[in-house]
Order: sequence, then structure tokens, then C-alpha cells
Amino acid sequence: MSSTVFFDADEIATLARLCETILPRESDSPSARDEAVHLFLDDYVAHSPPEQQSLWKEGIRTLARFSSARNSVAFADLDDESAHALVSEGLQEAVADPLLTAFLQRAKAAIVKAYYRTEHGFHKELGVRKVPRVGHVVPGDGVPGDPVDDTPAELLRSHFDVIVVGSGATGSWAAKALVEAGLDVLMLENGDMPPSSPIAKYPYELRFRNMFDNGVLNGIRQPIQTRLWACDEYRAAFFIDDV
Repeated sequence: MSSTVFFDADEIATLARLCETILPRESDSPSARDEAVHLFLDDYVAHSPPEQQSLWKEGIRTLARFSSARNSVAFADLDDESAHALVSEGLQEAVADPLLTAFLQRAKAAIVKAYYRTEHGFHKELGVRKVPRVGHVVPGDGVPGDPVDDTPAELLRSHFDVIVVGSGATGSWAAKALVEAGLDVLMLENGDMPPSSPIAKYPYELRFRNMFDNGVLNGIRQPIQTRLWACDEYRAAFFIDDV
């Protein structure tokens, strides 16, 4: 995301300064601006509902006017101390324009959330360890889709304490709990194989870092599926397209 897709040059400069003000650079940490959070938010807002786009546009413009009135300088050009003081004042509901306060509250939350979904914020600062990718079960030599040919002969001859039909969310957790309790479990699944791409993803590898409300992300091809809380940016590939 080297170029902007929603905000103009002045607006993105204001947003970049706001990112740096909310999460400034420290001795061992980059700023939100260094991590290009402003460019991510540009793309994020571009795909948000019109009312959210309007709030961001008007909020950034109000912040710019507020800065010009208080300091006679564009917010993007303020020094660190002046920018921090201006944002602090803007967050005080009794002092600032209600629209500015509402915008700064939303922007602050979005900047922090986006920062800790960057690679640095996620692994370095939150301390989340990188783990191996979740693999996939590969069918045997049988004919795909044929439950008999795809089932190893030793399984057909074995005895099981429990047979779980369906490997969905409920079936998988039931099988997990039963196996952990010491039972021999057979799971049967007649659905398609999972996609060949890795199942597990880190937030920074997702286009929108899983920040969208359901119903917005994949809303073009999955307007019905995204009504379910589980159909988010991590798991959309497991749901069918509605169109």
C-alpha cells in the first residue's frame, strides 16, 4: 500500500501525524507511522460503509481546522509536543467539537488495534510466538469423494468407542474432548477438503487484519455467510460464496 486509495495528500499527511502522535517512536519500538498504519487505515476506510467514511473524512478535516485555529499551523506540521497537546484537548468532550472528539476516540482505537496487528506489534510487543502453520490432511490413493476408497482399510476393521459424524465446529470439539478423555474416536466427513493454502494466518497477513465488522468483509460474494460471527477474514475460505 505505497499509494493512497481514499484520502487525499493533505488528509493522509494529517492521518500519518495522528498515528505518530497516538503511538510515537520509542527506543526499542517504531511508531505507528513507521509501521505504515496510516496507509493501512486508508485502505480500511476505503472499504468501510459510507457513514464510517464520512466520519473519518470530516474528522480529519475538523482536526486540521482545529490545529490551524489553535496553532496557525497544519496538524501534519506540528512538533511532537504541540501535536500531543492538541489531541489531548480534542479528546476532552467539554472542550472540543463533539465531532472531533468522536473522531479522535474512534481513530485512537483503530490506530492502536491496527498497530498491534502489524508484524512488529504482534510478535515483538505483544510477545506472540510464531508457530508452525496448521497443516492439512492429504487424501490417500483412493478416489476423491468416495468415502470407501478414501478410508484406510485398518480403520474399517477397527473398533471405536465413539463415531463422530461431521468435522464442523461442534463435531471437531466433541472429538477433541473425547480423545483427550482417552476414548478411541472415528470422525466421518463427507464434505470437501480444506483449501490448499495454510489455515492459520497472522493478523498482519490479512488484508484488513480481521478488523472489519461481519457483513462488510466479503459482503459482495458472501453477504449471507458473513451474518454468522464465525465468517470473518480468518475463516471466510471455509464458507461458500452466496453468488
